Amino acid sequence: MAKQQVNDYLESQYNVVADRADFEQVLQDWTGRSLAYQSKCRGFSQHRYGKRENEVIDLFPTREQSAPVMVYLHGGYWQRGDRALYSFIAEPYNEMGVNVAIVGYPFSPSVSIWEIIDSIEAAILWIWRNTRDMGMNSEQLVLVGHSAGGHLATVMQTYDWKGIEPAISVNILNAVVSVSGLYWLEPLCSTTINENLGLDERRARKLSPTGMEPVADVPIALVVGTEEGREFFEQANRLQMAWDQYGIPVIRQKENQADHFDVVYRMADKESKLFRLIMRFVS
Repeated sequence: MAKQQVNDYLESQYNVVADRADFEQVLQDWTGRSLAYQSKCRGFSQHRYGKRENEVIDLFPTREQSAPVMVYLHGGYWQRGDRALYSFIAEPYNEMGVNVAIVGYPFSPSVSIWEIIDSIEAAILWIWRNTRDMGMNSEQLVLVGHSAGGHLATVMQTYDWKGIEPAISVNILNAVVSVSGLYWLEPLCSTTINENLGLDERRARKLSPTGMEPVADVPIALVVGTEEGREFFEQANRLQMAWDQYGIPVIRQKENQADHFDVVYRMADKESKLFRLIMRFVS
């Protein structure tokens, strides 16, 4: 694939780390909070769902029996991140009687985005097959994704789960909540983000949820922080326009005074609009 020229505007919009001078401090804060909750959470466990690197699920159970499961997919442009950074998100949901599964997955360039999608499918099937025996309601899953995780969560909404696993009697996804998600990947081809992804316009179109068909009447919430760049709002606009024809319930919400990283904190803040939105689907 010929190397594409970097578009300065798109680079400034999607290179979100460059806008946070305190990014390393943010990571240190997430790490500290997460390590503290891992040691505090009774029943915290880790489960391998596949053979590839990072194919591990961190489970944070609530004390409530037969409670729903919030499944979290982290961001990192499909090429970086660590599920262990996000354990702190589980604490308020556990307190509210919700189980939390934080999914790890392999990264590009070691694997393609298609292979990452396959990993997420395998993780969801593992959760469905195994968490019932742990006292969780495996047929009441809410999928929450941030950034590239929002892309992966949205792709999962295009799957016919009953067709994949005949033992599934209902659609196992109650809802999808995508926070600052990516649904139209072509702009990334003209950024440095693509150096490890190796996308061209054809591959980007095929991987974009805007060109996929959702197969179930499952609501999707598209959340964007008000301090995000214009391109993240455009991402949500394009998905809504593409999916309106299928009659899928699309909920739009802005998280006030929040950028691409603040929204992660808001997921774990009981007073935030975003936390209340997610609880709406898992209650």
